Amino acid sequence: MTAIFLFSAQPGETSGALSGGLLQMLLDWMRINGSAEQVELFHLLLRKLAHFSIYAMLGVGVMGTALTFQGKNWKKFLLALVICAGYAATDEFHQLFVGARCGSPLDVLLDSCGAACGCGVTMAVWYICSRINCKR
Repeated sequence: MTAIFLFSAQPGETSGALSGGLLQMLLDWMRINGSAEQVELFHLLLRKLAHFSIYAMLGVGVMGTALTFQGKNWKKFLLALVICAGYAATDEFHQLFVGARCGSPLDVLLDSCGAACGCGVTMAVWYICSRINCKR
């Protein structure tokens, strides 16, 4: 959550330069020379992939913690997802107060989808591991 907060606290120009620099390194490494419109589209996709990925990692962490408590697993999943989605909403609200940034309900949805995937993968791994341990 701290990493997400710090990334969101960057002004739009700083954030854009960071992801733009990473994109340029990737395009150079893959030897891709695209038009300005293509590079702009790749930049948008990279930024959205970053949203999804960092919230998937958050989902893994929150779900992993939730699984240590007693209770039904579906309730743990819902709790973890609510925590992650709630954080996504507060993060987008936070961006309303950062220079050249804006909060987006679509980013909250994308972040929540990433968190749901992270929670789901964690649940699946936990289930498989618990079944392997039961057969010993």
